Amino acid sequence: MGTSTILFREKLVLLYRYTVVAIVCWILIVAASLIWNIHQGHKSIESMAINEAHSSFKRDEAFRLFIASRGGMYVPLDDKTPSNPYLNHPERDITTISGKKLTLMNGAYFFHKVMEEYGHVTGVKWRLTSLKPTNPANTPDEWEENTLRAFEQQAKMTYGFNDIKGEPYLRLLSPLVTAESCLKCHAYQGYKIGEIRGAMGVFLPMAPYLVQQRRVTKDLIWTHGIFLLLGILGIGFASKKIKMRFLENIRAEEELEKHRDHLEELVKEQTLDLTEANRHLAEENAERKRAEESLRDSRNLLQIVLDSNPSAVFWKDRDSIYLGGNRIWLEAVGLKSSEEVVGKSDYDLPWEKKQADSFREYDQRVMESGIPEYDIIEPYLQADGTQAWAKTNKVPLRDTEGKVIGILGTYEDITERKRTEEEIRKLNTELEQRVRERTKELEEKYAELERLNKLFVGRELRMVELKERIKALEGR
Repeated sequence: MGTSTILFREKLVLLYRYTVVAIVCWILIVAASLIWNIHQGHKSIESMAINEAHSSFKRDEAFRLFIASRGGMYVPLDDKTPSNPYLNHPERDITTISGKKLTLMNGAYFFHKVMEEYGHVTGVKWRLTSLKPTNPANTPDEWEENTLRAFEQQAKMTYGFNDIKGEPYLRLLSPLVTAESCLKCHAYQGYKIGEIRGAMGVFLPMAPYLVQQRRVTKDLIWTHGIFLLLGILGIGFASKKIKMRFLENIRAEEELEKHRDHLEELVKEQTLDLTEANRHLAEENAERKRAEESLRDSRNLLQIVLDSNPSAVFWKDRDSIYLGGNRIWLEAVGLKSSEEVVGKSDYDLPWEKKQADSFREYDQRVMESGIPEYDIIEPYLQADGTQAWAKTNKVPLRDTEGKVIGILGTYEDITERKRTEEEIRKLNTELEQRVRERTKELEEKYAELERLNKLFVGRELRMVELKERIKALEGR
């Protein structure tokens, strides 16, 4: 099992853990939001009911004060409006000059008749109660009695939510403080001005509000359920995207490693070729030996440069905007962290405009064709302002649907290699020149030797001819 596979599995396990944690956190957030919103909805419904009860009470209180301030009002006496048997007033029933019979209605009797005949219109019930009621119908129940006794300690409007005959109601009671106008009807009960003589209030049916509350709660549950589902789907989608990005990175690293191994093999082959060539040069003459040593030094320098400069890596989006880079690449462009390069383009880095245009042209060509390009040799300007050379590889980045979403680039700084090649070229040119000069020198010496040899052979022939002539003369 390769190192890349192990690293991928470790990242995958960590990703799954984070995904589970994110889903649990999202569920807790949605649940907390649902509970809070339901609670706020309940409070809002209660607030609406209380406001309506207050409005009804204020209206009824205005009517009561109006009637009380005028000592009541007379209405025709009939079957619907008989005399109030609980009203203690000397002029409760009167007869007009024309003989029409009238009966006096105080505030309590007025609201009692209104509720009796028209209470179904609004559903809101008017209520009058007292610890000393004159009308048995106004006898307080347990909650009202407790509230009335509390009024004796602190006269403050009170409300509560109770069931009446199995139906939910909001009950609101406000203390009735004895005023001077009240004594006309209640003085016989012993009340004094300023004393609490009872309470008046309204009963608001809560059924319509509870229906609305249940509807709001149902809507909140549906809405939060949809948000919960969308959030879980979003987390799952993001987790899948991250997983695919991990896999793409692992594949890119494997591809880079294969490419690096291929380059090392080429370097080894070139090294063997250079060694063999240098050996032959050393065997020919000392001059070539010095050239071979210089070439070996250059080769070793090139090897050191290649070994000590690993590939730089960077990646961009579809618009050639940088998304990050590794340490070697960041150092090359004069940045300290990957965050500094995010959002920048080639025009924001220390390239010349012509170089930036060239880089972006390569980017667009690779992304539009979807075909990687390797071994792109191009010059570039380093962060310190010096000119350098790089061998660049550019590979299109794709999403899960195969759509090109950016580009991955790697490059090796081959500035030293370019310089070494130039030196070797110059050395080869110099050696060839020296060989030509040595060859010419040897040819000239050989020609001189041939000339001397011919001179020597000619002299020997002339000596033999002279000796023969001498012998011929002596024979005579």
